[in-house]
Amino acid sequence: VFNHLLDDTPLPANEASSSVLVATYSHTSTQNGKGMMGGVKPVTNGEVEKGLLTLIASDNPGLQ
Repeated sequence: VFNHLLDDTPLPANEASSSVLVATYSHTSTQNGKGMMGGVKPVTNGEVEKGLLTLIASDNPGLQ
């Protein structure tokens, strides 16, 4: 899933590397529980989830 974020250059022998990515997801809701039909505008209820993803690579190429 994260292959497009990483290069595929092997690390030197016995080396390790890590990256930390910030991931966010925003919950949205609509007025009166209705969808977008009839011109109802979505209203953000203010809930945002935030987390950290840690990627650790070994001295072998590719994501493991």
